[in-house]
Amino acid sequence: MPLPRPLLLPAPSEPFSGWTNVAEVPGELGGTLLVLYRSVLLWAETPAAERAALFAGGGAGAPAAADGGAALPAEATAALRDLHALRAEPGRARAAMVSRACDAVSAWAEAEGHSGAALAWARAAAVAYPANVAAAHRVGILARRRADYATAEAWLQHAGSMARRHGDWYGFVLSLNSLGNLHVQHGEFGQARASLAKALGAARRPRGRVEGGRKRLRIREGYVLHDLMTVSVYTGDFSGAERYAAEAFERMRVGSRRLPVLAHDVAGLWMERGRFGRALEVFQAVLPHFHSQEARARVLTNLLRAAGATRRKDAFERHSSEARSILEAMPAAETPAAFWTCLARGEASLGHWDAAERASLRAGEVAELRQEADQLAEIIPLLESIRLHRYADTLPEAVSPLDERASRSLATGLVECLAAMRAGD
Repeated sequence: MPLPRPLLLPAPSEPFSGWTNVAEVPGELGGTLLVLYRSVLLWAETPAAERAALFAGGGAGAPAAADGGAALPAEATAALRDLHALRAEPGRARAAMVSRACDAVSAWAEAEGHSGAALAWARAAAVAYPANVAAAHRVGILARRRADYATAEAWLQHAGSMARRHGDWYGFVLSLNSLGNLHVQHGEFGQARASLAKALGAARRPRGRVEGGRKRLRIREGYVLHDLMTVSVYTGDFSGAERYAAEAFERMRVGSRRLPVLAHDVAGLWMERGRFGRALEVFQAVLPHFHSQEARARVLTNLLRAAGATRRKDAFERHSSEARSILEAMPAAETPAAFWTCLARGEASLGHWDAAERASLRAGEVAELRQEADQLAEIIPLLESIRLHRYADTLPEAVSPLDERASRSLATGLVECLAAMRAGD
């Protein structure tokens, strides 16, 4: 089935089709990618019976290395050779092969930081093989990362429609899940909840093919519940967020590598509702599962805030040096001001007034640089209370449908599963 015409049009930001190839990739390689990219689109839009006449002699002039002289990974080099073969013998090329080659180029471009080229080649992969649900979904995800919301929404909706048409129930749930997250990123929480609720219902009523079996769909159900938890937090429904968190854990506790992310977010929810002791316990358990500097900074600064609020000087001192060294090493433009704000709150809770003031001033500088108005609004009264030595991190306990035993059980289960995952690595 052919793609809808709007999906075949170049992005409004492109002066011409394939522009990002030469805009982002320097030298001869960028020119090679442009020619191959436009060749794929022309091949895809040409009826199969007429393709043999395309690119007369087009393969003869291909570079011997097929990569424009650049040093590329083996997968990308092989993909470019396949695409040169498409130009040499367009009548023999098959959609699945062309799509795989385009996807390999897209993956290379993404790894190199060429986000526009990565999106363009993902789109080429989907155009070359219109029945490929995964390719269409990838276009939506890459467009969302570039904040191209219109393109992302169109492709994710298309991926969902194709998945349903082909009985690919996991692909259908995944597309709805991604569409919901797109609405979250755009601040459209009502639409986000609607898409995620539809994804949850679909996950619980599988009627078609589920690649990887029921276990894979059950874990995806946990991801949807996690995202519904996030929407509930954004909209102030903290009781609902706790319910979703408990359900998500039950789906994800066996076989999901995303469990540490869920645990971190649940601990953050508890901390924002004043449950600092419970949050600290989970933050300590989840920290070994994060390795990148930004991820560790996020967990560490949350941990330090919780340790300060519970007067756990031992936990604070054990982790404060690493947190400060990471924050000082991170470029200010890439450091959320909230990291410094959490550190300031932890220092202030323990009466470290000078350190708290320095951290809050740094938070203000970063918030101004990054234009984080919400953080600036939080930092100004925080700094005033620190200078008056009157700060206390005492948020009210949440009124929750989970009784204390159920809430305690969730925390214990998260900590035990995190320990088991660490032991199994």
